[in-house]
Amino acid sequence: MSDLFKGIIDMHVHGSPSVAVRRNTPDFMGLMGELGYRAFVLKDHYYPSAGVCNILNQWLEKETGVTACGSIILNNAVGGLNLYAVDMAVNMGTKVVSFPTISAKCHLDAMASLSFAGSGKGMVTSENDSPLTVLDAGGKLKKEVIAIIDYLIDKHPDICLWTGHLSMEEVDRVAEYAFKKGIKKLYANHPYWMIEAPIKHIREWADAGVYIELNMGVLAPWSDGTLPIDPEVVLEIIRTFPLDRLVIATDFGQMANPMPTDGMKSYIEFLMEHGVTAEQITAMGKKNPAYLLSLD
Repeated sequence: MSDLFKGIIDMHVHGSPSVAVRRNTPDFMGLMGELGYRAFVLKDHYYPSAGVCNILNQWLEKETGVTACGSIILNNAVGGLNLYAVDMAVNMGTKVVSFPTISAKCHLDAMASLSFAGSGKGMVTSENDSPLTVLDAGGKLKKEVIAIIDYLIDKHPDICLWTGHLSMEEVDRVAEYAFKKGIKKLYANHPYWMIEAPIKHIREWADAGVYIELNMGVLAPWSDGTLPIDPEVVLEIIRTFPLDRLVIATDFGQMANPMPTDGMKSYIEFLMEHGVTAEQITAMGKKNPAYLLSLD
């Protein structure tokens, strides 16, 4: 099993620094190095992480053999659906641009009566976030959303675009437009959690070209208790979907959870106990992420 970690890439990790309570990034980057990881995406709901990743790589990449990849999540903290912020982050070296998560209307509706571990501690704005949607009153993509998609396709086609916590209808509209324009790397985050897309609908996205994130952090028994999902959903997707559209990720880094490396160990063990092969793990945890992050 140890060989499976050589070259593994975790596409969804939270860590310090953050206004949320997170694990120390240099600590788990060192653990990743010991296991032979290749890379990870550092995600924060409140700030673009490319600058932090540049520093991590300057000091730790050679030592650990692990590359930290930056992301920007288009929540209200960075101005929402803000092309200026996207342009800055991309030119800082970010690998991932994501539509809203904690500021998304879908997220705020789902979490209205629940506690979310990713919320900024002590931030007045996180307690009263203004809902963001990519659609106008008529159900069409907003002009600022079109501008962001066009910018990525025309200027930076190798950037991976995440759907974040958009609703199923919003993802439909984004995918429809983005594929019409020729996008190569559209990625749906945990579509079975919060977004609540049925497996049949997720399959339609995959068949259209969307990469599907199989996120362990929202699955029972690993979930922190916030809307836990039956792991059978992930197993069914792996059994029936085209393998070249699937990515495994932990979504760990919260202090309430184990280290991301421990999470990935548990996830791979679970998958293999349920019939997932080493070849499938390699595709979902190495090959597909490496393409999405332009590491090859």
